Amino acid sequence: MRQILQDLRTGKTVLEEIPAPRVRPGHLLITTTRTLVSSHGSIGTIRYLANGHRSFPKERLEVFCAGRILQLDNFRTLRAWGWRRLSRQRLWRQNKGQSACSQAFVDAVRGVAPTPIAVDEVFEVATLTLDVSDRLRGLA
Repeated sequence: MRQILQDLRTGKTVLEEIPAPRVRPGHLLITTTRTLVSSHGSIGTIRYLANGHRSFPKERLEVFCAGRILQLDNFRTLRAWGWRRLSRQRLWRQNKGQSACSQAFVDAVRGVAPTPIAVDEVFEVATLTLDVSDRLRGLA
């Protein structure tokens, strides 16, 4: 299995071989991990793991900053450590932001709001996606 690594300072991408996970016969395993490192040293990790127990939250966001922590589980439960007036908050329903995202797009098309994603960012992601595709197919 191949993994693509990109140096965000130089933009250089490298394709590396990594061992593939084992899957039981007749089963499908979809897992992915992405680590994002900003130019000022902040690190973020996104993991999608489909091999855990069904009662465990499948989507979790954890933010560590200035000695404080925020943890969001399944976009429903927010826990906080080190924050005044906030320790736990629960929502009745998940809110992943799809409605707000769709509304921002419609408003931009109508000309009543700026585009939700800058055009140069859209082209940057498209270019990187095509580069990754070419590398995986051995064309680059």
